[in-house]
Amino acid sequence: MNEIRLSDLRIGKQAVLAEFRVSRLHQRLLSMGFSQGTVVRVMHKLPWHGNLYVEMDGRNIALRHTEAEQILVNIS
Repeated sequence: MNEIRLSDLRIGKQAVLAEFRVSRLHQRLLSMGFSQGTVVRVMHKLPWHGNLYVEMDGRNIALRHTEAEQILVNIS
């Protein structure tokens, strides 16, 4: 599997969460249900490093581009 940043994942592609890079963000992501091994799919990206909208466990979640850059995912 290849490990990339969530912010680099293309729209419509899904990947498995690998790890978070920042501890402050880590707590926030855990409270939203993010955890290692969770499958996420990028649904929409706003231009110019705007928000990313991802689907996880049937829920839609918006993330800032800077947050998505700190999340590593595995793609097959």
